[in-house]
Amino acid sequence: MLLLRIVLSAAVTFEGLSYIRDPHATSGTVLSGLAMFIAAGLLLIGYLTPIVATVVGAGVIGVAASLLPACAPSLLDSKTTLVFALTMLLVVTVLGPGAFSLDARMFGRRQIFISRPNEDV
Repeated sequence: MLLLRIVLSAAVTFEGLSYIRDPHATSGTVLSGLAMFIAAGLLLIGYLTPIVATVVGAGVIGVAASLLPACAPSLLDSKTTLVFALTMLLVVTVLGPGAFSLDARMFGRRQIFISRPNEDV
């Protein structure tokens, strides 16, 4: 999970960098880029990971559906890359941040105990 969070945060950081460095950047694209930097940092340290991954996934879908402003040279221009990014975000959202995260330190690790069925039945 740590490696998955690192790869996702790197991708979101590069996407945010392309938003900020866009020569035709508007205030909306610059704010989107700054929000991506914040989200990438939160994903990297594993703080509020399911919430942040859901918000980033909604942003990626919004850019793909042209509801949010996009920059010209985007990391997620290809539909294949978009599907891979959304799949990884879904995995992080469902599985959580993992053992090496700030969430695990703050809230504790979750353990699932499966009890044995009663054999007296």
